[in-house]
Amino acid sequence: MTVKLRKRKLASGDVSLYLDIYQSGKRGYEFLGLYLTKDKMASKETLKLAQNIQAKRQLEIQHSEHGFVPHFKKKANFVDYFERIAQGKPRDDTAWKNTLKHLQTFSSRRIQFSAVTDDWLETFKTYLVTKVSQNTAHTYFSKIKAALRQAVKEKI
Repeated sequence: MTVKLRKRKLASGDVSLYLDIYQSGKRGYEFLGLYLTKDKMASKETLKLAQNIQAKRQLEIQHSEHGFVPHFKKKANFVDYFERIAQGKPRDDTAWKNTLKHLQTFSSRRIQFSAVTDDWLETFKTYLVTKVSQNTAHTYFSKIKAALRQAVKEKI
């Protein structure tokens, strides 16, 4: 398992930074959206940031390989995570957007992953049934389950 910081020269002359992640026989890339430019001071700071991200990813992978969930992932906000997933869905998929609105209202825009328990899910399901029809509540709750399955895949 390795996480290497790589550079790629762009046509503009800038250099794009990305991570080359090799884990369990699979290679993946994470483009950081960070660029080195002709401004040496800014580039130096950008490179430090990229190296910090690299170290963080290395720790995340090591923790997940040994079955540990990093503390910061348990403390992460599920509503923010759900919002990121919803933004990646097609614009015409209103179920994700509406589920997000109800989730934000129900949880006051903040709930840690560690607080998402069976009891919390049952309470949220009951809340949905009181606000929308039963079929709509089922659809919205399925979006919550999909986000939680994704979080499990990401070892959160």
